[in-house]
Amino acid sequence: MSNNLDFIISDLRLSEAQFYDSNKILVDNESSTFNGLFHKNIQEIYNTIIIQFNNSISDFQKEVLANLFDSFSYISKEIDPLRLNFKFAFNEDEELIIYRKTENSIVNLIIHPYDDIAVSIIKKNGEKKLQFFQINDDLEKISLLFFSF
Repeated sequence: MSNNLDFIISDLRLSEAQFYDSNKILVDNESSTFNGLFHKNIQEIYNTIIIQFNNSISDFQKEVLANLFDSFSYISKEIDPLRLNFKFAFNEDEELIIYRKTENSIVNLIIHPYDDIAVSIIKKNGEKKLQFFQINDDLEKISLLFFSF
């Protein structure tokens, strides 16, 4: 996802052209991020977060986000694309929060601005769980934990 910012800037500039249609761009078939509908949706969500919070999120959050979305792409391709139903927010504490609601719980993936990542699970029965991770921890494992509920 290293070229995403360049792609976004180019897309924004080209979108001002009268006959430009971003849906008709030819994309290299070797790109794992753009293979299939769900991969494109993952890329679009990533781009939306970067554009919406670009002036607010830290370099650490951008790095974690890029790596997490690589894992999300893997999950959508190899496991279950329908699990990739989540929302995101940026709170007053400068934490980027990716969250999803299920029938039995609310799961939050919290990316702190400078040092760590947390996964919060709040079940409808009142049970709560909070786990902290570092950047060098397995982000695919964190992604799977986030989508396992």
